[in-house]
Amino acid sequence: MKRSLCLAGLFLLSAVYTAAAEDLFDIKPVADGVYAAISKPAYKVNCNAAIILFDDSVLVVDTHSKPSAARALIEQIKKLTDKPVRYVVNTHFHWDHYQGNQAYPSSWPAGVEIISSEATRLNIEQRGIPRVKHEILSMPLEIEKLKAVLEKAGLKVQRVFKLAEGRPNAVDLLKNREIQLVINTPAGQTPRADEVKIRTT
Repeated sequence: MKRSLCLAGLFLLSAVYTAAAEDLFDIKPVADGVYAAISKPAYKVNCNAAIILFDDSVLVVDTHSKPSAARALIEQIKKLTDKPVRYVVNTHFHWDHYQGNQAYPSSWPAGVEIISSEATRLNIEQRGIPRVKHEILSMPLEIEKLKAVLEKAGLKVQRVFKLAEGRPNAVDLLKNREIQLVINTPAGQTPRADEVKIRTT
């Protein structure tokens, strides 16, 4: 059987595993109005969170490694309460504790206050954000290295169009059964929409 691999978009999402939002966290009551969101083992989720219900709002402690992980928790919070999240606390600058921040104002546009210590804010600005920028800039080289390794192993590797860029794109190739694995790293709303179409094809 001919093997092939598709590198779509910037790079990488495994279409092999799709977890529903409720699969990412176990929500456990700790005290009246206080819950622990325990992260189930899943690649790049990696941190637990606290959910604290106030009379008219919710406070969440730590926002995970990426917006999609935060959105998964947000869906579970919405099943727990109809109160809006008004406060998000970043405990420290490690990527798996703050990179989901943007999902909260997107879900509650009326306003979410992001709270941290001054040291955490500075560490995010001076260490966390530069690290992410470095990874974005170094990603094309990493993709080329991975492509070379996979080709050396006998796999055909093909870069394809993003869904809005033209055809054939990853969905076309999946429908035609021309590829067996898609690796993609979506960031932002448009790539997220592409991710959903790829995963559901």
